[in-house]
Amino acid sequence: MKSMMRRAATAAAAGVALSAFTARAFALPPPPYAVVDLAHTMIGLEASDIDEEGIQSSGSDRRATGFAITLGWRFSPYLAAEGTFVELGEGKFDVAVQEGSSVSNAKIGVQSSGLLLSLAGTWPLHDKLALEGRAGAFLGKTETRASGVFAGPLGNQSFRNLLGSESKAGLAVGIGAVAALNDTWALRAGYDYLDAAFGKDAGRISLGVRFNWP
Repeated sequence: MKSMMRRAATAAAAGVALSAFTARAFALPPPPYAVVDLAHTMIGLEASDIDEEGIQSSGSDRRATGFAITLGWRFSPYLAAEGTFVELGEGKFDVAVQEGSSVSNAKIGVQSSGLLLSLAGTWPLHDKLALEGRAGAFLGKTETRASGVFAGPLGNQSFRNLLGSESKAGLAVGIGAVAALNDTWALRAGYDYLDAAFGKDAGRISLGVRFNWP
């Protein structure tokens, strides 16, 4: 994860820098624009990273599904400021329970979401295709919950209790590409590394649709 982060950071910085010097035109209309995407999240969290008193978790849930909504304002054909709400999904870990306990199927769930603020640079390759680099900060919130089934006198009952919540800020970098379909719609794909996600870090591979306001 760390080596991938370094490569993404280098590419993102190069994309932002090159956008200031590129001379080729990319068919981008005036600001603002919005992007909605779905993403595959790669979680850097391990069971050993979960510190909850009296709970022994195990396993390693490294995958989740999330989404993001981005609003962008373009200062020029090559530079834009973006604000993104990111929902990264939830990683789940098994919890050891004593034999004969009334609780079964116990799990710890760690969910992460937050706000990504970034500067995005566009490097045109063609009048309808461009590479992107993004760099900024991720203001993330991580919530830890316990869930399972409790066998009580009234029968089995499911529970899902909040154990704790933590807010953390960290570095965010990303690379990607935009393919314009017309002046209004475009496809956007990318990879982002978020340093403060899940209280540790995460990467997300996304595919979305961008709408440019006339």
